Amino acid sequence: MIENRKYLIFGVSEIDKVDFSEINETSAQTLRRSIDQTKAIIKWDVAPLYAPCPPESQVITTANSMAPQYDSNHNITGYINQPYTTTGCLISPPQTGISNSQPNFVNNLTTKEGPYEWAEIISILTGSEWNAPFPNIKK
Repeated sequence: MIENRKYLIFGVSEIDKVDFSEINETSAQTLRRSIDQTKAIIKWDVAPLYAPCPPESQVITTANSMAPQYDSNHNITGYINQPYTTTGCLISPPQTGISNSQPNFVNNLTTKEGPYEWAEIISILTGSEWNAPFPNIKK
């Protein structure tokens, strides 16, 4: 989901510092670059943050499940009750934002701009630094 994603612009001179296992791009060749080829964009997913479950909505459930018993030949010989307890929330707590986590290597980038959210990066990408003007098309 794009609302749970962060974007960062950095100088291509630092591509060797990027750990592609921590971001959504797979290699230097898959990076979006500026028109003049001096900048690139990376993106990564961040976890949504939720409000805690209100105490009046917290539920603890205790129940039993039937677990099979096996003999030495892996044949089922019977079933036994296995008690378990789960906790949950009767309501889905509202999302309160997204985490500020970022890939570890980002701290080592000295040419970084951002991180940006979706609306911010779209605004940047529509600028002339990232989009070449269309040539006049004559009919």
